Amino acid sequence: MINKLHLAMIELYSGDAKRIQHFCKVHSYAKIIAETENVDEKCLFMKITGKRRPCIS
Repeated sequence: MINKLHLAMIELYSGDAKRIQHFCKVHSYAKIIAETENVDEKCLFMKITGKRRPCIS
């Protein structure tokens, strides 16, 4: 699911290399932070996809 979202964002920004690179960098950085903080899989998905429901781990 995350890969599909990632590819959809790349398609959305096709032709705009700066936006694509920025998105990829921010996504990777956020994922590293969440994994370092031992965020569970459900909460990690919600944080990566921008869901606004609170995560209680």
